[in-house]
Amino acid sequence: MPTARYLLTCGAVRNDAGDATSIVAAGGFGSAGQQSAAVEILSLASMSWKAGTSLPRVIVSARAVPFRNSFAIVGGHSSGLGDRDTVLVYDPAGAGSWKALPNKLGMARRQTVAFNVRKDVFPKCP
Repeated sequence: MPTARYLLTCGAVRNDAGDATSIVAAGGFGSAGQQSAAVEILSLASMSWKAGTSLPRVIVSARAVPFRNSFAIVGGHSSGLGDRDTVLVYDPAGAGSWKALPNKLGMARRQTVAFNVRKDVFPKCP
C-alpha cells in the first residue's frame, strides 16, 4: 500500500462471478497520526495500486461488509464529529464514488463488529 496507515477499513470489489478484482483501502490514521479520508485501490490482476476517490470525511476504526459486488463501510470515528452511525457504500463504477445509505446504525459506533446475515434467518413480519 503506497500510504502507510493503521485502523483503516478494507473491502473487496467483485465481478459478476463473485471473484475479487480489487481491494479498496480507505481512511485510517496516517503514519504521523493524522486521520485520513484517503482511498487506495489494489488491482488484483496487475497487483498495482492507484489512488481512489476520497471518503466524504475522515473515518477511522470502521468496518466493511460485502454489499452486492462491492462493500459498505459501517460506523467508525471522525475527528470533531465523534463516533459515526453512517453506512457508506462504495460504487466501483468509473472513478469510484461513495454514497451514504438512508439507513443508519441504531447507535453510533467505532471498532464494532459487522457481518451479513441471510434474510431467511429472520422470521417474516406480518
